[in-house]
Amino acid sequence: SLALAMSRALVALVRGDVKIFVNQLDQLSTVLAARDTSSRGHHDTTVGMLASAAATLQNQVAQTFPNKQVKSVRDVIFIARPLLPCKLVRRLQDFNTVCFFLWHTSSSDILQLIASA
Repeated sequence: SLALAMSRALVALVRGDVKIFVNQLDQLSTVLAARDTSSRGHHDTTVGMLASAAATLQNQVAQTFPNKQVKSVRDVIFIARPLLPCKLVRRLQDFNTVCFFLWHTSSSDILQLIASA
């Protein structure tokens, strides 16, 4: 049910440098519960909050535009751009950049960046 390094899993959970692949959807809640009870740092909490905000935003746009496929904040920007003020589009682009960086960077990488600055 839980395998590391499988390429065609039903669900892939990626956080920093950790990847978890789930092949059986009935095991997803167990995997998520185990992941939530594992060690949490500030980075994990921040990423979780951003992921929740991004998911809410994506769901709202998906409900507003049911014929569009919304898989990311980038999709939200692309779909909603013509309807939004430029200032809000810029803020969404900044939000997308932050999300992308944190989702693809581990806590240790962030600490190394801070130390080398």
